[in-house]
Amino acid sequence: MGDSGYGKTTFVSNYIREKNLPTVWIQLAGTERYAHMFLSYLKVGICKLKNEEYPLETVLPKNTDLEQEEIASLLSRQSTPMYIVLDDYQSVDASPEIGFLLTTLINRASSMVKFIVISRVRPSLSTTKLKMEQKYMELSTADLAFTLKRRKNFIIRRINWHLKIMSFS
Repeated sequence: MGDSGYGKTTFVSNYIREKNLPTVWIQLAGTERYAHMFLSYLKVGICKLKNEEYPLETVLPKNTDLEQEEIASLLSRQSTPMYIVLDDYQSVDASPEIGFLLTTLINRASSMVKFIVISRVRPSLSTTKLKMEQKYMELSTADLAFTLKRRKNFIIRRINWHLKIMSFS
């Protein structure tokens, strides 16, 4: 979690790309604050990742519980690594429905499924159990901020400039 512009999305996407991790990436924009919409995007993402046919229609609100159970069951049987990235989680964080849904999916998922939540604010998810099981890690703005030395190394590597460290303050 961290303020806008600190590189949360860039950090995670670069890590996933460098490690070539099988990932479902959902860019949350607010419409996903409804469980049926969230599940629709998640289901399509999982199907695409597994190279399976995916539904072209949105999950109907009346089928939310059935879809949640189907996806939870699928994630509980996952036997190969899968990463699910929820980017801009702050846009759905106010929805208790999404919080409950995500907590259920996290708790039911196999150990091969890793959830990465990118947010500008601390998500209001219940993380106590996950922390106790050492399944939860949080990066803050301070963790993502470049130090003077890291800024210099970045510019030297990326732009090939050789500037004095004093010029970065």
